Amino acid sequence: MIFDVPSIAPQHREKFQEELIKANLKHWKPFVIITVFMEIFLILLMMVFARLDPAKNYNIFIILHGSFLVGTLLVWGVALYYLSKLKQGFHWPSNRMQNLILFWNLIVLIWGAVFALYQHGFYGQLTTFMVIMLVTSFIFLIPWPKMLIPPIISTLILFAGLYFIEPSLKIRIENYLLFSIFVFCSCCINLTNYTRFVDRMNSLFDISEKTTLLVESNDRLTKEISARKHYQQQLELANEQLAAISSLDALTGIPNRRKLEESLTDMWNCAQLKQTSITIMIIDIDSFKLYNDTYGHIAGDYCLQLVAGALQKCVRKNTDLIARFGGEEFVFAALGLEEKDAFNVGEKIRQTIEALRIDHDDPAVCSRVTASIGITWLIPAEKDNVQEALIRADLAMYEAKHTGRNQVKATYQL
Repeated sequence: MIFDVPSIAPQHREKFQEELIKANLKHWKPFVIITVFMEIFLILLMMVFARLDPAKNYNIFIILHGSFLVGTLLVWGVALYYLSKLKQGFHWPSNRMQNLILFWNLIVLIWGAVFALYQHGFYGQLTTFMVIMLVTSFIFLIPWPKMLIPPIISTLILFAGLYFIEPSLKIRIENYLLFSIFVFCSCCINLTNYTRFVDRMNSLFDISEKTTLLVESNDRLTKEISARKHYQQQLELANEQLAAISSLDALTGIPNRRKLEESLTDMWNCAQLKQTSITIMIIDIDSFKLYNDTYGHIAGDYCLQLVAGALQKCVRKNTDLIARFGGEEFVFAALGLEEKDAFNVGEKIRQTIEALRIDHDDPAVCSRVTASIGITWLIPAEKDNVQEALIRADLAMYEAKHTGRNQVKATYQL
């Protein structure tokens, strides 16, 4: 339907009013500039005509054009004041500015009607009013049904004036019909422009809402992803900590037997692949059962912790392996050592443990805690396996114990 004007959602009405005022002021500005220059030109022209033809009354035209010029400047001054306040962040109630635009439209059309009536009496035509109505219908965007007020009131004034200045009934009826059709067309133009503006703003509001929802969804999704990453990192860290705890000996803090088996297998495979040497040592604290029986299990645990700490100082970080094998036994493993270097490392470990100077009442050896160490050194062939190498190191360790303890014994290639 022609009068079916789309509505604006309540949450967008304030913003819509602001945009409507901005659009009207944007269209109004060139109209004001053209009007000011044109009215000044017409006033000067009427003054020239008045001098050239004093018999005709041009003063009324000068008054009409002058009043229109002054009114235009006054109303536009109010509009500029509104714009300056708007830029400063001050918001007038939007209905005030809309009423000012409506009032100005009404004044323009009433002025056009009065001017047309006088012009009709002077020249016998009413084109001025039609031109002004056509221009304002394109320039101003006035909500329905307020848009009907200026053309209807000004047209009624024009109709009333014609009744007194036009003696011919036929001409009056023709003008009434002509202006009725023209007013209807003008209102249709204004309504069409306003409806298009409302549709365009509704589309912009819809896009803005969808964009806002999309941004909010994206932010929410980003936060969820960030939270999941955080939880994933915490989970991975917890798993790493759990894996580290499960692979470490609770008492000494060095790798336990399970970690030893995994790491030793990897080192063995690496030695086979690169055909490099692997050194395996089994380190056993001498007479540790007697130490526990003499000093107690708490002292025994502390002794194991001291020995483990000393062993860690004897290994190369990231290459050598030191682990608790069980009870008072420890295992050392290294890649790439020469035969004599392997024995020297074993001797260094033995001396380091003895240098701890942990008291031990064992007259069979000495008065301090010592260790017997068995070494096996080899370049593993395909037929060799890590378990046999451990057995050889264990046998060498028992040989060290049976031949006096606190010494290093070695076996070489299987």
